[in-house]
Amino acid sequence: MASFGTVAVALLLMVGAAFAAEPDLKPGEFIPASSPQPAPEASFQDLSGNWVALADFKGKLVLLNLWATWCQPCLKEMPSLEKLQASREDQLTVAAVSEDRGGKNVVEPFIAKLGLDKVKPYLDPKSAVGHAFSVRGLPTTLIIDSEGKVVGASKIGRDITDRKKADMALRESRALLADRAAQLEQLVAERTARLQDTIAELEHFSYTITHDMRAPLRSMRGFAQLVQELGSPAQQPEQKALMQRIITSAERMDLLI
Repeated sequence: MASFGTVAVALLLMVGAAFAAEPDLKPGEFIPASSPQPAPEASFQDLSGNWVALADFKGKLVLLNLWATWCQPCLKEMPSLEKLQASREDQLTVAAVSEDRGGKNVVEPFIAKLGLDKVKPYLDPKSAVGHAFSVRGLPTTLIIDSEGKVVGASKIGRDITDRKKADMALRESRALLADRAAQLEQLVAERTARLQDTIAELEHFSYTITHDMRAPLRSMRGFAQLVQELGSPAQQPEQKALMQRIITSAERMDLLI
């Protein structure tokens, strides 16, 4: 048991030394556990979609690295973890668990770009592992001994609390926007229905007015034609012209309606 703890400390010191060579990284401090406790139950997926539990690694020394593609220190430390895994392949397992919400579609291109071959990448898009270990910053590296106990941790101080708050605010804004959109759709549907009812009423009114106006016009035209046909031979040309004007006007009005 003591040998595993010693190896764990030595390994993290090696990783810290590798980070110190990077000018843009601020190495985190290795914090040994005063009383190693069993690692919490947590599961994640490999790139093929298979579920893996931390308990599956029991009997092995595990370097559990929590990272994300948007975290520049995470990406900078990956080559060091790759070298560490290659040089200590028989002593430990490096499990690089991505906390990216995009999952495989986001992580796989980065793995290919970084040329990782030894380090085994895993996916944790819902941050179940991060929550299980109460992680506040990325990257975070935890050492779990062969009995499944956490013997220590190393962090590069990048607090993601603000990012989580921003993500939560973004989700709330999206939910509010979706609610407003639904309300707007409902309002548009109600007003459209009212407009359709109004149009139907106007059409009915127009039909009624048209019918009511055509009836007297036709009567007017009919009486004028009758007077014109039954008029005496002595009827004045002016009288005939007036009757014809009445008939013509009634016909034109009928066409307009």
